[in-house]
Amino acid sequence: GFIPGEAASAVLLSLAQRISSSELIIESIGKGIEKSGAGGDKTVPVNGDGLTNAIKQALTAANVQFNQLNWCLSDSNGERFKFKEYTIAAARLDRANPSTTRVNGQIQLWHPIEYLGEIGAAILPSLLIWAFEAHRRHYAPGTSVLIHAGEDNGTRVALIARFNAVGA
Repeated sequence: GFIPGEAASAVLLSLAQRISSSELIIESIGKGIEKSGAGGDKTVPVNGDGLTNAIKQALTAANVQFNQLNWCLSDSNGERFKFKEYTIAAARLDRANPSTTRVNGQIQLWHPIEYLGEIGAAILPSLLIWAFEAHRRHYAPGTSVLIHAGEDNGTRVALIARFNAVGA
């Protein structure tokens, strides 16, 4: 069942050049507004514009194309509209033949809420930690990852992060 509550978390940020250990570098951030908010209704349907714009901004700022990414971490939690938004955004942005650049031919969508539960605002820091650990422990399907999340008010954010191992 659902247990209302929020988890607490924090992220330590530093300039990438000043770190002497493995690190997750946030290369870019994008933001968009989904007019349908948390699922839409008959008058304002879910159309994925907010997430599409957020991802497009992040990709452009990082000088990366969607088809160059092998994986994505999401705050998708079982609410249908979140998967719908991501599907629409991915369909709009993934224009190249995915089998030419990706490990499995398509981008892998990971949604750790399946294991974490409803942790509220702590989800984005948790996604950053998950990306870092996946790289550090060598089970991430690529060195760059798309991370995205959204709020019920319609705000959508996306970022591109890259793992930088010591000595790399």
